[in-house]
Amino acid sequence: MTPSEIETVSLKEHFTLALSALDRRVTELSEAALRAVTLAAEAQNAKLASMNELRGAMNDLATHAATRDQLDALKEKVNEVKVQVAVVAALVSLLVSVLVVIVSRWIMPP
Repeated sequence: MTPSEIETVSLKEHFTLALSALDRRVTELSEAALRAVTLAAEAQNAKLASMNELRGAMNDLATHAATRDQLDALKEKVNEVKVQVAVVAALVSLLVSVLVVIVSRWIMPP
């Protein structure tokens, strides 16, 4: 290239163009950083929401779960009912036996 073919610009124009390009780049980087911070904040909010949901579920479990004493009391009641059912079954069996004897004597008198 010959000196006549080289485009000449003043020093002021050169620095104005360079500063303008630098300003655009800084603006782009600032916008990208702002987007990154916004996405990070949204992700953190989602994480906190799920942690609050888990915390609430754990609280509900602690509030509504049966205690060991309550389970032991329930087992005791179940055992009492089992005994009562066995007694009723024995009485029904005895009653059936008595009815069989009465009916058999009624059908076939001695």
